[in-house]
Parts: sequence; structure tokens; C-alpha cells
Amino acid sequence: MSAPLALLERTYEATAAVSDLHIETAATHVFATARPVKVPTIVLHCDSDELLDAFKVVERGNTLVLKRGADISLRSAGSGMLLVQDDVVEATGLSLRQEGSGRIQVETAAVVVSGAIHTDVMGSGKLAVVANTVAASYVDLNGCGSGHTFVAVKTNANITDDIKVHMNSSGSVSVMSDAMRTGRLCSHVAGSGSVEINTLSQFFAGEIESQVTGSGTLQVVGQGTTERHHITITGSGTLNASISATSSDVYITGSGCANLNDLHGVSSKVAGSGSIQRLTLVRLDPPYDVMALPVPAPTSVAEWTSPGNWLKKAIFG
Repeated sequence: MSAPLALLERTYEATAAVSDLHIETAATHVFATARPVKVPTIVLHCDSDELLDAFKVVERGNTLVLKRGADISLRSAGSGMLLVQDDVVEATGLSLRQEGSGRIQVETAAVVVSGAIHTDVMGSGKLAVVANTVAASYVDLNGCGSGHTFVAVKTNANITDDIKVHMNSSGSVSVMSDAMRTGRLCSHVAGSGSVEINTLSQFFAGEIESQVTGSGTLQVVGQGTTERHHITITGSGTLNASISATSSDVYITGSGCANLNDLHGVSSKVAGSGSIQRLTLVRLDPPYDVMALPVPAPTSVAEWTSPGNWLKKAIFG
């Protein structure tokens, strides 16, 4: 007689009384309706931890919804070009990874991710996400190489938890939006690369952490506020920040420079020849007019002359 199968368990409890339970798994929908209960609970049993993690439970008014999550993952490891166009990109997670010299571009009206958005550019390629709106719980943008990451949000970017941006080489990460709101913005430049966070109309973060290690440049500009801005510069790098902070603490080791729009409430410690100055000039680009890569048409295949320049001309100029 075989041993009983060991099952893992997940338990979900609603925060309020509900009257309906909906279970949605792929094309299967189960609806269970009864009189409202005050402590509704969903318990899942399965022998696969990964499978359990793929199920999500959400509350919609007086309804509990259990559904199988869907993660979107795109990876390019060569010199090819990948274009994704859709009306809405909706998923529990979105992962984009560029490892070669190619290009990845995602263009959509809306990106709606209940979990995290991850991007990685590991080589010399380019990765672009162009959307009218972006909503997610967490955003993690990473660069390691000479490649470039570009995120353009034409209206609102609403990230409930953290935005983390990390450039660890000579490349760049640029995030442009009309309006942005997040719980915390963490940006780190290590090396000679650059990170630019540019908001055209309205920005808010509960907390901002900015770190420059090396000779790189970090820029956080736009019209907005934060409760606290923590700044660390080690080396000869530069920070430009025009976000008004209720309080700021600045630590500089080396010859780096922190250029701040508002010097009120700044606590500083400088070791070396570094400096803290009032920000007098920041290059503010006009709103980006972004075009997608051309969609291949069978009749024009023979007319293509230099497809390797599509993304560079359309996005990165």
C-alpha cells in the first residue's frame, strides 16, 4: 500500500462578509452562491508548491474570486527583434529579459499586473515598454551591460509598493511618465551608467532612496513630493533631484555631487571633496513621441534594407 500523498495547503480569508464564491480556472468557471457568511475562507490542497502559488484569491465587492494566475515571460538571447502589440497586457506577473544585442518592445494601451513587473537587460540590446497606463504592485528594472531600458507611460503609472531601478554598468535605464505614484522609489547606479526618472506633471512617493556608486548619473526630476529622500554617493557620481522632500539626508564619500532643488530640511555628511548644491539646471526632455517597430507586411519583405535600426530610430533616437 502506497504512502498517502503529502499535500501542501494555502488558506485565504476575506476581510468582509461575502455572498458569492467564484472559481475561475482557464475556461472553467464555478459559481457558488449562498447566504452571506461573516468569515469566508478558501483552503487549497495540492502536492505542488508552484501550482499553489499560481492560484490567486481576490475580493471584488461581496465576491471572492479564486483564479489560476498567468505570468507572461519574454526572453531574447540573440540579435533578433521582438515586437509585442496588444490592447491590454493583463497578468499576475510580467518578466522581460534581453541577454544579447537584440531588441524587445512591448506596446499596449494598458499594462495591468497584479504582482511584479521585472525587466533585465544583460547585454548591449534595447528593451522598451510603451503604454498609456501602467498598474502593478511592484516594478524591478535592472541593467547589467551597455544596453538600454526605456519605459514610457503616456498618462498614469500607479505602483502600489516599490519601484526599484538598478544600473550596474555603462548602460542606461529611463522611465518617463506623465504622472507617477508609488510607495517607495529606490534607484541605484553602480558604474558609469545612468538612471533617469522623469515625471512631467505629477509625482508622489512615500519615500525615495537614491544611491550612486562610481561615476554614473542619477536623475529624479519632475513636479512632485516625497516624505523622505535618502541619498548616498560614493565616488565621483552625480545626483540631480527636483522632487520636494519633507526631509532629506545626504551622505557623500569622494568627489560626487548632489544637486537638489530644495535645500530645506537637508541633513548632510560629506567626506572628501564632494558637494551639495542647489539645482539650477536640469535637462527636461519634451514628452516622448514613441512609435512602435513597424509590423512586418508580406508584400514589403523584399524592401527592408536595415531592420537593425528600427528600434533605435523609433525610440532611442
